Amino acid sequence: MVDDICNRLRLLLLVSVVIASLVVCSYSFADSKLDKCLQYREQIISILEQEGVSSDYFYLAVCESRCKIKTSSKGARGFFQVTEYTYRQFKSDDCSMKDIDGIRCNTTAAARYIKHLQKRFSKMYMVIKAYNRGGTNLLRKGSTPEAEGLSRCVMNYVNAKVTD
Repeated sequence: MVDDICNRLRLLLLVSVVIASLVVCSYSFADSKLDKCLQYREQIISILEQEGVSSDYFYLAVCESRCKIKTSSKGARGFFQVTEYTYRQFKSDDCSMKDIDGIRCNTTAAARYIKHLQKRFSKMYMVIKAYNRGGTNLLRKGSTPEAEGLSRCVMNYVNAKVTD
């Protein structure tokens, strides 16, 4: 019970820090460029919850892509910036590679990858770090955001004091 309460408090702190980091990153929900995030928020949260992942991971889509369907310089795609390799591993059976940018398929793959990372990393902030950098890379390079090359936005919220 105490662990449950502590985990929930850490999660609430993390969400607060994510929102604060959005402001630091010059993101604002009043920003017309983020209207799409609000437009798809319920759909994304519904998919996350169907996959057994906290709705708080919605904020990854905000930080990863500002809810834009785009391809990064490293080939990560969609709202959750899923790589083709990760997508192939975690997509649902009814999604094909051509669906990688679709909200449902991209979010489903991201949620399943998050669940996979949760089995490897016990703390939410480590899951977020691993999601952004890749679990194997995180284990190889250590856990400092600077060593992991995390984006400024992600660094702002993973550096929150979310510890035991």
